[in-house]
Amino acid sequence: MNFHNFDDEASAQEFGSLVSRAVFLTCARSGIGIDAGDNRPRGGVGKIIVEELAAKGTKVMPNVHGLLVYEREGNEIFFHGNANATVSIDPTVLTDNLPTSFRECVEIGEREQTALTLLAMSKMTADPLAEAALCISAVEFLSSELSWTPAQLDLLASLKIKASDSEGLPEVEAMEVADAVGRVFKSIRQSAKRKIFALGLTEADWRLFDDVYGLRSKIFHGSIVRRDRHSELAAKAREICTRIIIAAVEKVRDGALTEL
Repeated sequence: MNFHNFDDEASAQEFGSLVSRAVFLTCARSGIGIDAGDNRPRGGVGKIIVEELAAKGTKVMPNVHGLLVYEREGNEIFFHGNANATVSIDPTVLTDNLPTSFRECVEIGEREQTALTLLAMSKMTADPLAEAALCISAVEFLSSELSWTPAQLDLLASLKIKASDSEGLPEVEAMEVADAVGRVFKSIRQSAKRKIFALGLTEADWRLFDDVYGLRSKIFHGSIVRRDRHSELAAKAREICTRIIIAAVEKVRDGALTEL
């Protein structure tokens, strides 16, 4: 895709980033994986050819995988390659939904963008464990922003003190309980639970994600070795993690519309 006539580089960069977010959102909703690149050149013609064309007033542009912003002078050329391939999904699934996603993506922040990127990456891999890990990582990253309230922090602190001072347990056991309470501060699982409910999702949604989290732990720690459970994990993670991330995007969108 090519877009021109921006007032300045910053405007072009902002628009390009918006297009990227729209593509990621459309792919997430359509179950399509995509590699949007890292905005760096990935190939090009030799230096001799570049210099010969430059001597004739032609500027050879780099083959960038991702977003390329440049000042248009009218003498740029891009080298293209052609290939034949078979696709299994109607491309209009992507193109027809891009305009709607574009309008929704104006308010999407970096956190939601990163979660969408991880989700897109998960759909590019053929390994079910890799897919599940990336899906779950997207939700974990999305959930890490939700901090504890002051009242919750005070309650956790008091519970830790009460556990360590307990007279009903030996000192060593009491400290073990106190340490367990303290670890709640760092519980990614608990943060994910709070995020799910903050997004307006249901108890059933949380239970489904928790089941996925538990199955992942059992597989990764070796208590489940059957390979068919790997595919089960990927399928379940794909469903619930996509639902959570789309809910997060829509929450941001609805909040922006309410402010208007």
